Amino acid sequence: WCDVCGLALGPPPPPVPPPAPACPVCGNALDGRFCERCGHDSTAPAPGHPRTGAPAAASSPAPTTWRAVVRADADWFAVVRGQNGAVAATLEFPRYAPERRYVLSGDRMTIGRRSRTRGTAPDIDLAELDPAVSAAHALLVARSEGWDLVDLGSSNGTTLAVEDGPIRPHTPVPLPDGAVVRLGAWTTITLTADPARGQSR
Repeated sequence: WCDVCGLALGPPPPPVPPPAPACPVCGNALDGRFCERCGHDSTAPAPGHPRTGAPAAASSPAPTTWRAVVRADADWFAVVRGQNGAVAATLEFPRYAPERRYVLSGDRMTIGRRSRTRGTAPDIDLAELDPAVSAAHALLVARSEGWDLVDLGSSNGTTLAVEDGPIRPHTPVPLPDGAVVRLGAWTTITLTADPARGQSR
């Protein structure tokens, strides 16, 4: 019927059927309980659906890689010369000492000078870089969230904060991200933590 004049307009058009349900797994139109394409049972939850009872995948933080950057530091050399007087005065700061980078791995990393007579082969070998580093100078020990520094009773000590002097031998000291370890006549080792990007050295 016309809403304006009341004239009979004929039978109403047939209703439009709703769209066929789609398979939640592959998206194929369903014509029954089981999908004809992938065979999924439409009465069962889709794989990975919360109703399956499977625990949701927890987003875990990216693994952290700790790196050690070894440098010849002129400022630290000046401090050493001021403290040790005549002994340090005989040393000359290297004209060319390329920066070295190490990836910290395993349970511990040794720092020192390679020596055949003493049988030392440290992970961070400063034999060709600094004559004032002991053969077995210091140790980096891994912990759950970083690394500890341990001086192994070295001849010239291991320093973090210059104003505090050398750390106590054989006593672990936690190292924060960005910590600068000072040892030998001019060597500094800076530790940094960043997302893993491989194991280059």
